Amino acid sequence: GDLAAAVECFRKAIALAPELVDAHYKLGTVYQASGRMDEAISSFENAVRYQPDLGDAHYNLGTLWQSKRQWDAATTHYEAAIACNEDDADAYNNLGLVHAAREDHEAAATCFHRVLALRPDDVNACNNLGAALLQLNRLDESIAWCKRALSLQPDCIAAHINMGAVLLKQKNFAQAIDEFQRVIALQPDNVDSVEAYTGLGAAFAEQRRYAQAEASYMSAIRLQADCDVAHNGLGLVYSRSLNFEAAVESYRRCLAINPESSAASVGLFHAQR
Repeated sequence: GDLAAAVECFRKAIALAPELVDAHYKLGTVYQASGRMDEAISSFENAVRYQPDLGDAHYNLGTLWQSKRQWDAATTHYEAAIACNEDDADAYNNLGLVHAAREDHEAAATCFHRVLALRPDDVNACNNLGAALLQLNRLDESIAWCKRALSLQPDCIAAHINMGAVLLKQKNFAQAIDEFQRVIALQPDNVDSVEAYTGLGAAFAEQRRYAQAEASYMSAIRLQADCDVAHNGLGLVYSRSLNFEAAVESYRRCLAINPESSAASVGLFHAQR
């Protein structure tokens, strides 16, 4: 409908009755739908100030703060949403993603397990749990959950990428290549395939198939020019191919994007010797 008219209507209601929780909440949803995120946050915060146990408002605040990468605020509101409704699987899932972003993968895995206790066939939760277990180096468990996600949704891109990453870490390069190539076959020119191309490059490099590794990393860069992982990978490929001039250039590009890349710093040091 007419969002501007809705905003005006709810503002008038609030002016007449400032404690009207429903008006604050609905105004927040209109602002959120309009992309006016700061105003949405203000409206939802007004709603929970008058009604602290309004779980939906806490959940919406969690998503808004999460989109701003404000992890503390997002955590606070997702936990409040769960306190209002302990069966809120969406809040558990998003809280898990926040924990993962903060690299607290144990806490993330706990949240995803809780989602799956509530929704056993949740593909995203299966894959998210697989990703968290990968970060915890619990590789067999990670593969099991990736396989579970793929049994539910065979074309789940993220699950194929995570499966490939686990296989790469297990040094099962041939099967890792198969997984990454499945992703690329499904969406060769989508930015979501960048991780598949970089994974493919890493697997080919480990097999000393340097021309294919270079092509894979270049494909990643074509889709995402500032992909530091791909530039670092190219540096490694060129170093192993004894093309040190190209290696130095690739490592420097990686460090221009991500100055904290220790792998690129070490690679650059050796390539310049």
